[in-house]
Amino acid sequence: MKKYAIWNNKGGTGKTSLSFQAICRYAEIHPLERVLVIDVCPQANLSELFLGGLIGNGSINLLTRHDINNRCTLGGYFQMRLPTPYQKPIFD
Repeated sequence: MKKYAIWNNKGGTGKTSLSFQAICRYAEIHPLERVLVIDVCPQANLSELFLGGLIGNGSINLLTRHDINNRCTLGGYFQMRLPTPYQKPIFD
């Protein structure tokens, strides 16, 4: 069994993107093997990607699995409040 870990204390260095691309490529090259992904990031960005990403409602799918209404992170706040090409802004 092969094991890989990607770690860096600094945010914004591409850990999630690199992990996602490496995992997808490994699974593509080894279609008969099972791949276990453990996302230990508090923001759960890698889990969101695998559950659909921004366009596929990955965060909603992740939160639904845990019976949580909104992402309880700074990113979740901005996702709810700021307009994106994928959703309309929410105004109170």
